Amino acid sequence: MEIKRHQSQHEGCIYSDARRIPRPLLVVDNLLKIKRFKSECYFFLILLKEGVVELIGPEEKEDCCIA
Repeated sequence: MEIKRHQSQHEGCIYSDARRIPRPLLVVDNLLKIKRFKSECYFFLILLKEGVVELIGPEEKEDCCIA
């Protein structure tokens, strides 16, 4: 499920259709945490919990600065 706010139209949309695949991204602000995990064995859920990886939805990626 994803909630997106359209500021130009002054409305909010809730997307709950099937097969909304989130995109995993590395968070640049947490670069030191990424270096700490580099030498260890880790699980994806731990990276999510620590804020190293963030999941964004298809609608949210239109408003993000992704490199």
